[in-house]
Amino acid sequence: MFYLLFGNYLVERSAISETDYLAVKHKVQETNVKLGLLAMSEGLMTLTQANEVNRLQACMDKRFGDIATEKGYLNKEQVDHLLSLQETSYSKFIQLLVNKNLLTLDQIAIYLKDYQSLKGYTDSQMATLKSEDNEAVIPILLQLESQMHSELISLTIRNLIRFIDPEIYVTNSYIANDYVFENLAIQAATGDHNIQLGFSGNQESLLQIATIFADEEFTEIDADSYDAICEFINCINGLYATKLSEEDINIDMLPPYFYANQKMKCNNLVVVTVNFSDYTFDLILSIDSPIEYLQ
Repeated sequence: MFYLLFGNYLVERSAISETDYLAVKHKVQETNVKLGLLAMSEGLMTLTQANEVNRLQACMDKRFGDIATEKGYLNKEQVDHLLSLQETSYSKFIQLLVNKNLLTLDQIAIYLKDYQSLKGYTDSQMATLKSEDNEAVIPILLQLESQMHSELISLTIRNLIRFIDPEIYVTNSYIANDYVFENLAIQAATGDHNIQLGFSGNQESLLQIATIFADEEFTEIDADSYDAICEFINCINGLYATKLSEEDINIDMLPPYFYANQKMKCNNLVVVTVNFSDYTFDLILSIDSPIEYLQ
């Protein structure tokens, strides 16, 4: 995720052209191989085993390697070997910038310092961002004060990375009291806390989420595409409900809903802008703050 943020920053600073950035980004994406595919190519797992682990990720908030180890398909040494083959997208991005003579390492170091100063990150936080350990990276990028908001949004983004696009990145997060939307898929959960989690965006972005998650082509927002989006949100909420139950916090999920071309009013509504491929949408979350919908 960090190489995408830093790459966009380099373009904004005119350090590299957008054309060069897209070419380097494409090259990085070509070499970003999922751990399951690497495990199969190395002869360490079968297709059936990899598919089983992928399915389990929908109901377990764990990394592929952790689940595969628990199932006995891989051991720690094998997982470490596969991770070393993956490398980080950030390291590949930097290497490509240098190899293509777009920037020198000294120039990159200067831009990194400028980026760090602009964002107010510590040296430790920058090291974490470069590691691309998403469980540690996402809280740094969001910097939300509420633990529950941070937990659920981090969980949502991890699952977007796992099931929608590994190159997803966030560019903005803010608190809103009024929010106007074109399309919104949202699910509420009630109990010890009242939680509402949703995806808001134009038709193209939400259809892309539905198409990828359901592995079925959707061309319009209708009952079928809506069900696919809401099923994904329901999976995320189910994971979070399980986590909360382990802490003796109980919530019950309600049926998801879909709204179009409305405005919502809510105190302390968290909005996170999410980007993937050529699409952008907002992840919205309200915890213990009622939402009012206005035409």
